[in-house]
Amino acid sequence: MLKELKIKRNRFHFHICRHTHVANLLSQGIELYAISKRLGHNDITVTSKVYSYLIEEYRVKTDSQIVTALDVIKPVKE
Repeated sequence: MLKELKIKRNRFHFHICRHTHVANLLSQGIELYAISKRLGHNDITVTSKVYSYLIEEYRVKTDSQIVTALDVIKPVKE
């Protein structure tokens, strides 16, 4: 397929597709545990180490979502 599309294969390997898949799942809010199981990792720490660069990117995004969610909580007047 790459030849047909005239795409050079320099440094292309199957794991690029795997990383893209994980990035897509993380961007959709899929839990790391579910991703780890889908990838066939025995331990979630393997997944977190391999994809830490992606996880950090989404941590920043979710941190702002957490702040927004907590902002709507109002103290109860006694």
